[in-house]
Amino acid sequence: MKYFIYSLKSELRLAKSALLKKLTFSVTVIGTLAITLGALICIFSLNHILMVKALPYPDGDDIVVINQSFTENGNTRTGQVAPAMIHTYKQQSVFSSMALMRDSQLLIANIPEQPNVRVNFVTPEYFSLLSPTMKLGRTITENEGLGYQKPLAVLSYNTWLKWFKGNIDIIGSKTQIGNISYEIIGVTAKDFYAPANRNNEVIDIWLPFDFNPRGLTNWNDRTRALTGIALLEKGVSQKQASASLTTLISNKYKNLEQYDASINYGIVLTSLKHKILGDSRQTALLLLSGVIVLLLIATSNVTNLFLSRAAEKQRTLAIQAAVGAKPGHLFTAMFAESLILCMVAGVLGLIVSGWGFVLLAELASTQLPRIAELKVDSIALLFTLVIVITLAIIFAKLSSNVVKYDDLKGKLQSSGKGSSLQISKKIRNGLIITQVTLASLLLAGTSVVIEKALSTIFHPLGFNDKNVSYLVVAKSIHKNSVERTSAELNLLTLAIKKALSHLPEVEQVSRSAESIIGFSGFGMPLEDVSGKRLGTYMANMVDHNYFNLVELPLVEGNTFSKSKDTTETMAEIIVSESLAKHLFPGKNVLGKMLQIQSHQPLKVVGIVKDYHSPGSESEQSYQRFYLPYETFRHLGFNIKFKPGSSLNKNTLLSALHKLDAKLRIQALTSHSEMHAALVYKHKLAAGITMVLALLALLLAAAGIYGVLNYSTQMRKYELGVHLAMGAKTHRIKNMVLKESIQPILFGIVVSTVITVLIYLVVRQQLTTDIEFNVFALLSTIPIMLFVSLIACYLPVHKVVNEDPVKALRNE
Repeated sequence: MKYFIYSLKSELRLAKSALLKKLTFSVTVIGTLAITLGALICIFSLNHILMVKALPYPDGDDIVVINQSFTENGNTRTGQVAPAMIHTYKQQSVFSSMALMRDSQLLIANIPEQPNVRVNFVTPEYFSLLSPTMKLGRTITENEGLGYQKPLAVLSYNTWLKWFKGNIDIIGSKTQIGNISYEIIGVTAKDFYAPANRNNEVIDIWLPFDFNPRGLTNWNDRTRALTGIALLEKGVSQKQASASLTTLISNKYKNLEQYDASINYGIVLTSLKHKILGDSRQTALLLLSGVIVLLLIATSNVTNLFLSRAAEKQRTLAIQAAVGAKPGHLFTAMFAESLILCMVAGVLGLIVSGWGFVLLAELASTQLPRIAELKVDSIALLFTLVIVITLAIIFAKLSSNVVKYDDLKGKLQSSGKGSSLQISKKIRNGLIITQVTLASLLLAGTSVVIEKALSTIFHPLGFNDKNVSYLVVAKSIHKNSVERTSAELNLLTLAIKKALSHLPEVEQVSRSAESIIGFSGFGMPLEDVSGKRLGTYMANMVDHNYFNLVELPLVEGNTFSKSKDTTETMAEIIVSESLAKHLFPGKNVLGKMLQIQSHQPLKVVGIVKDYHSPGSESEQSYQRFYLPYETFRHLGFNIKFKPGSSLNKNTLLSALHKLDAKLRIQALTSHSEMHAALVYKHKLAAGITMVLALLALLLAAAGIYGVLNYSTQMRKYELGVHLAMGAKTHRIKNMVLKESIQPILFGIVVSTVITVLIYLVVRQQLTTDIEFNVFALLSTIPIMLFVSLIACYLPVHKVVNEDPVKALRNE
């Protein structure tokens, strides 16, 4: 062992000098491996964080997320009911600790920019379960729980820096969030990574659950914004806890006046880690698969370069053999060169991966969880070291294997043609087949991802998303700090609508409780006139001109009566095509009577076209209905601008202040921006896979070119003879191309067979069929052929177009 280390040190010094003389070879190997290793380290680190690394909380992997499910008419959906969650929180006996939390968005009113921040209303157990480190102050304590009614606020580190200028004296000061003034009691540390909200957005501020603005007593008000986290008692399984909690809330519901036997409530427990990861595991694994294939292609390329290098070094190796060097000595010499190149490539790869971490944080912070935790840590360094040494051994072993030790001394005596150590045709074809197969497989996989992403990105919406913005006006406190009544708010929305309509840039304004794009709406139960529950469906409350403004066409009937823009009781309903077919299959829906929880009957006055909202592709998502506008969670307005016109936030705010100086803009987003945000993850997926595909093509083309260029150079003398004897250049080219294309075609056939087998295996493992776009897969074949033909043509074109005398010259 000592002798090997001494010998390696000596060989490393010699290898360093030799490689400096072969800069083209060295730079090519290092550049190819550095880029590939950088991508591999980056994606490996992402997978390690998502799949292996424990959550950064005490008992983090044992924390569960509490969600409710309700089954109605055979359909099971998720959605939390506040009184049921609170009852669970107070009466449960299966958790050692449980916290309630509800995410929302509110304005910081006392800051000039009035930023719209992500707020999490929590009970104190939230902090005891996650144990955040603090930059300043403290968290909400156990004795400040439900019913304490003291407005306290804990800021995130980034919020403290961005909106409070990093003021170290901030503890004890007040800030107005929404309509309430809160005392700031703490700032979390920079390295505290709180679980993101349901939209994978980081939390900016934590407030006591008591100040949650959503109603806490209505069993028919379901929301996904409300949830809970908890730590199971020792010895209690998730299954046991779910059964116990389901019984707890079912018994509570059965004793209520609004009990409906057709609805069954349940509790679903999911590990916090699984909830955080969601479907990102699949994305991360796909990325890892892609970069592994990329590494294999790069390895094949570099192997070809090392084989050529071994052929080039044959005289040096022969001299070493002649003076007594053993096969192990020759391997050490090859290993020294490969180790230096791989180590340099590994260091550069770590730098590239660091850039990759920054890029991922910029591009995918809301698409992939735990991105903020990515960094070059000890695991990344160890992984890089293992990969680097493994690659160095592989390159050295393959290079030394093509050198026949017994023939080296004979090679020392030879000269002229045939003096070069030639790599066998079998090895050359094997390298080509490997690279074509791997590149084709990667292209086939990326084509499926890209096709699916593009189909989502360019899927017709069914409504107009151009020149339309959705405005949310925060509810203001009326005179003497008294909340406005519903009637007052409704009149206020009419005044706002009128004021906005008079702006010269505005073509039309309509009120709506929710935006159409990204609209998951709010669930509302429908009944027939006899009181029979028909189901819970997504609802929206809109003006009579809403459908005209967003250009969502009516299939039959009419929109709401204009008189319904007043404070009169609503008595009309409009349903989507899908809901009409679901409720009354094969029947005329117009004129049918429905009702909401035994309220005043509603007459179906219109049927509106279904529309598509990215991310909501289920059949149930198209089953929607619309009611005449009433003020709901916030004051919402759709504003259609005249072509080429727009309004900034300040102009709109000035118009609002003419009505009420306390009015504030909570959000202003164009439909186009909302659409872009919803399809962003698909654009990101398409972009990343396109980059992988392009790198695979470039590496495969370079590898094929390198192998065929070597093969053509070995045949230089033979081709020169043909040319000297008068053979036409195009016949020589066709002959060489015909031979070169055979391993390429074989590689494509192999990759096609493997692709089909993978599809069949995956399809059997899944409960639902996966999409198999034949055109997308077959399109990879001409792309691979085109790139391969170019790589085949360039070497032979270079040799054939030279003077035949040069080809015949004995070098």
